[in-house]
Amino acid sequence: MVQHRLIVSVVAAFSCSVGADVSGDIQPRRGVAKSSPAPPGAHPQGPCEDIEPPTPDYFEMQTYHGPDPGLNMTAAWAMGSARGAGVKLAFCEWAYYLDHEDLCEIALEAGQTMLVIPESDPDHATAGLGVVLSADNGYGCTGLVPEAAGHFFPLVSIEEGSRIQNALANAFAAMDLGDVVVLNFSPAEPLEVNLVFWTLIKSATDAGVVVVESAGTANLDLDSPRYQEWLDRGDSGAIIVGGGTADVNHDKHRWSNFGSRVDLQGWYSGRILDHLPGFAAFTLGYGDFAQHGGDINQSYTDDFPFPAVPFIAGCAVALQSLADEHLGRRLTPLEVRDILVSTGIPQGSGGHIGPFPDMAAAAAQITGPPGDLDGDGEVGIADLLILLAAWGVCPDPPDECPADLDGDGAVGIVDLLLLLANWG
Repeated sequence: MVQHRLIVSVVAAFSCSVGADVSGDIQPRRGVAKSSPAPPGAHPQGPCEDIEPPTPDYFEMQTYHGPDPGLNMTAAWAMGSARGAGVKLAFCEWAYYLDHEDLCEIALEAGQTMLVIPESDPDHATAGLGVVLSADNGYGCTGLVPEAAGHFFPLVSIEEGSRIQNALANAFAAMDLGDVVVLNFSPAEPLEVNLVFWTLIKSATDAGVVVVESAGTANLDLDSPRYQEWLDRGDSGAIIVGGGTADVNHDKHRWSNFGSRVDLQGWYSGRILDHLPGFAAFTLGYGDFAQHGGDINQSYTDDFPFPAVPFIAGCAVALQSLADEHLGRRLTPLEVRDILVSTGIPQGSGGHIGPFPDMAAAAAQITGPPGDLDGDGEVGIADLLILLAAWGVCPDPPDECPADLDGDGAVGIVDLLLLLANWG
């Protein structure tokens, strides 16, 4: 019970701190050995199974898969292997619902036992995992990159207590060149403002690991004098993500931090944040939309307010999967960031948080222009003939239908117009 109270106090203190130096919280607890950076996998989840009572398919409610104000990921799927196959995606967060029916074969870090209690906010991590990794299995949600290999590194465990530094170090060590690590748990400011974390992140990106972290949710100006020491260190190589409105304006959300070092934006939205109906991310957890059979492992929400970092992580994984297929190599962290920024939808009003990704445009930087169906670098007669031969409803799965340029599940007039617009 004493250890339980200690862990709760650590989680609460870290979650509520604004601008705090957390370096004192990230050392291994006295009397507990520091964990070694061993690859995860000792506690993988099994295959997904639709727990009784049956869960409907909610894919149509996941509007972030679609075109603006969504990520246009469905169109990217139609352009090649953009579903994450072969790429590892690691989450560093407090805890999640290990037995959720729509999270399959996610490897929990070896030797660590999560503390799944309200103070560790397992709904938040479950929702973030659901955005990117929920299985494409005909029920529940479908992640942005459902074929990626998921890993989870808890920030607090029964064995070590508070272990933020260890979790990050072990996650980075377990990833291969071009794999992606998600840091979506620092509410006040970018985690890397702390020198300890900046050093870890810089070492990881130098080794080719893509790191995606939150800019923070306190409406702070990250170019203000209080952050000069951090800015003077230089670029860590991470992708720092702010929060924008979930509409075609892509304005800065009133809660998001902002500044020149913020690279990209995702959605901050929903009833919880804005007290208004509208676009919000449909995903796993919370149970405010549905909790089938009263079971938390069958819980779903239509109001996840902070999907921004998982959005960008999913985009990064999709690009790496495409790069494997079309380039025969992984992109560097800076290449991933540059492609997403240069092809994104420009930001609207407010302090700088960067563009919102357009995954069809980003994917085209790797696969060639939409309509180049034969892969020769040009759109011409051969591509037109391929499109006409595929006319009609696509087979299943949709990534076997490259002529479906708009990702709507069929090859038709819109696809023809897209091909003709890129002729040459």
